[in-house]
Amino acid sequence: MLYGNANKIYYSETTLASVSRDIFELVQRFSDQPEVTSMYSYQLCFRVIKEQCTIEENLDGKPGEVSVKSSKEIPSNSLQNPSDPMRAMVVMKTVKLQRLWE
Repeated sequence: MLYGNANKIYYSETTLASVSRDIFELVQRFSDQPEVTSMYSYQLCFRVIKEQCTIEENLDGKPGEVSVKSSKEIPSNSLQNPSDPMRAMVVMKTVKLQRLWE
């Protein structure tokens, strides 16, 4: 049983690292295209990389290796799910409406 759990953790970590590298590559590839960088989906990808990854610089000062931060390094208010910002806006609006009725 422990072996199965260890495999699951390893698989999750490798998948997360792979996805992080893919997102970083997309963010880098389109960083000079304002029509893309202004998109909400691009901004979410950028936010995920900023909040949940560490980017090491190459010797030439350009971004290099991307690694996933440990869970202790990731802020509690970081993006966990792409629908989080929308959910937060709905909650804020609901709270404001509730205050109006009090």
